[in-house]
Amino acid sequence: MDSSDVFFWSAALLAAAVLLGIVFFFIRKRLLAADQAPPPISMGFTLADLREMHAKGQLSEEEFDYAKRKMIARAKADAEPDEESESPAATLPEHDAPPPPLDLGPPEADKPGPEPPPPDKTEGDGPEPPARDKPA
Repeated sequence: MDSSDVFFWSAALLAAAVLLGIVFFFIRKRLLAADQAPPPISMGFTLADLREMHAKGQLSEEEFDYAKRKMIARAKADAEPDEESESPAATLPEHDAPPPPLDLGPPEADKPGPEPPPPDKTEGDGPEPPARDKPA
């Protein structure tokens, strides 16, 4: 065996070790990612946000109570994962239905203006002619 054969097999062994390390790294990364749970989904509001909206009158008492119960149920479900329940909403009593949508009324631009006064003449009458002074 001469030096060129030793050099070739050393390089081949080194390349195989590097390739095996890369494959091992990707397999390990994929397995660890599968074990980790996805991050919890944010509801978008905190309890403080709901209280503020309720204080400003943006939420009715019924809507505030419903949102608060749903938020508490979600927090309990996230703290104690239960395989039987499919979602945090499943922990709410069945009689709880979402409140009706909040009706804030039309935007300012869409609000109707004052109604025009009703005409004081009947439909067949035309406008009165202007009063003329009689010549003397």
